[in-house]
Amino acid sequence: MSTKSPDDIHGFLSDCFFDTQSFMDRMNDAHYDNAFLNYKTRCAPIVSEIDRGLQDGDTPLPAILAQQLIDRIAAGWDAELAASPKIKKHRVETRDQMFLALYLIPMLLETGVPNAMPLAEAIRDEWCRRYPKMPIVIGRYADISAGFRKKPWGMCFLTTAVCEFEKKPDDCPELTALRRFRDQYMMKTPGGRALVRQYYEIAPKLVVAIDLCSDRESVYADLRDRYIRPCLAMIGKGRLSDCQSHYCAMIRHLQEMFSM
Repeated sequence: MSTKSPDDIHGFLSDCFFDTQSFMDRMNDAHYDNAFLNYKTRCAPIVSEIDRGLQDGDTPLPAILAQQLIDRIAAGWDAELAASPKIKKHRVETRDQMFLALYLIPMLLETGVPNAMPLAEAIRDEWCRRYPKMPIVIGRYADISAGFRKKPWGMCFLTTAVCEFEKKPDDCPELTALRRFRDQYMMKTPGGRALVRQYYEIAPKLVVAIDLCSDRESVYADLRDRYIRPCLAMIGKGRLSDCQSHYCAMIRHLQEMFSM
């Protein structure tokens, strides 16, 4: 890697922001670990040089580096939206929000350099200052990776996450009813089985994304009130097809929220 002068070393942090869609496409239990480790290998020398510059006083403060990074991200949105007018602005904003939370910030912490946490905090603070309706929290690679490896429970994976957040046991009535619905209704038809398979792919990503939101309590409460409780009521009334449709609507809602 070529060495930059003190005058342009501030560009290094932006050099860690690239190929965001490609990395987000690998945000699942099969590919996240390799994608993250490859990303860290590429960026670790950049972070080390930034850290040396900070220690020597040759690099702008973390807050300035964070401002320059978010400026670069916002400029990228303008260019992308101008080139593809059909793309929704919210989609690219959320994609890059999640890239910061799932890749860039955990990568900084994984390098272990003395200024890793100040840089991570500066990025979080600058992002939240500019985009308070899309806040991010600081997460570590080990915790994110473990989230992908949790064993999903078919159509109950999101419900399990909601119940765990509310400290309900694994055999609570909500989970028992939805597991019975999965096994006795959805798994009886090819279409239902296909939906369950698709759900295995997307649900862990969604739970990890929710857990990295600073307002995850309100997200889980919204899922409970708008989707899970109505689904349980539909099961109680024998409206099984309606329950399936409503649960799928919840997945679509979350996919749109997190641009997946």
